[in-house]
Parts: sequence; structure tokens; C-alpha cells
Amino acid sequence: MKKAAGTLDALFQADLRGKIAHWSAAAEHLTGFDGNEAKGRGWIELLDARDRSGRHARETAGGPGGPLKARGKDGRPFWIVPVMLAVRGSKPEAGLPFLLPGDTTKPAPAGQTERVSRRGGFKIPLSPREIEVLRLLADGSATNKVGERLFISVTTVRNHVQAILRKLQLHSKLEAVVYAYRNKIV
Repeated sequence: MKKAAGTLDALFQADLRGKIAHWSAAAEHLTGFDGNEAKGRGWIELLDARDRSGRHARETAGGPGGPLKARGKDGRPFWIVPVMLAVRGSKPEAGLPFLLPGDTTKPAPAGQTERVSRRGGFKIPLSPREIEVLRLLADGSATNKVGERLFISVTTVRNHVQAILRKLQLHSKLEAVVYAYRNKIV
């Protein structure tokens, strides 16, 4: 957990009861809650995390599995996709580390060709094929499955993913998926 703490994404660690044991500086910045306020509290309750239908995340069968609408300390809503991380050498009794992707609401880079989203009416700087790839990734498809579905090689899928990340100025597929949900591309 300490090695990952220097990333731009918000990290926290929850014990087996869902209570926060570690809260990174990036988590403080994203949510407005400092570590002392967060530690010992349930993360779902602290962030008032809810699924797309508005149900509290603790009520969803099997726990959170997709994007959740959360609220910061100031009541400001934002979308998160909590991802449990597998950390080599960690002990299960220490709890589960989670990643909350960093802010993906960055404006589109200037000077790029932009297309209008079918759902949101806003402009996005991606080609139609890149949007197809992004939608499949957001649906949970692995890189090889995206290739099979679109009849392209895995290398071509990876090239499209790199182009998506570059155009949106993001750092990971996870951030791209969050961007897709936030901007109603999927």
C-alpha cells in the first residue's frame, strides 16, 4: 500500500468490515475528508456511495461492481469506480486496498477533432473506432475480447487504448472507463 500511495489516484484501505484503515493524501484531496475523519468509518457511508439507480452501495447484491455516485465533505457529487487491488505480500486480515480513480473531468485537449456524443450532446476528441473500443472496455471486456468483437488484433486494440489515453490526457484504462461513464459515452 505504501508504494502505491504516491500515485495520483486516491487510495484507501478498508478492513474486512469495510472500515477505513488507511486514507491517502489524494483521497483527502478528492473527497475533502482528512485521514483522521475517515479512519475507522465505513467507506460506503462516509462517501454516501450509491449506484446509478440511487440505491446505497451496501444494499446492492455482491457489493459495488460499477460506477458509484459519491459525495465529498462539501456535498459535491462525483463519480467513482472503486477497484480492489491485489497487493503482493499483503495479508488478507489487513483488509482490502481500494483505488478511487483521480479526476477525469479534464477538458478535451485543444486543437483536436471532436465528435458529438450520441447521448450527452457534448464533444469528445475520439474517433468512432476509439469510442467503440472504450464502450467495450467500459462494459468489462478484456483486451482480447475487444479484438475478437471488433475483428481486430490485440495489438490494434492496445494502440486504440493508447490513443484514447493520449487524447483524453489520462493515465490508465480505468480512468478512461470512468471518463466514459461520467461523460455518458457508454
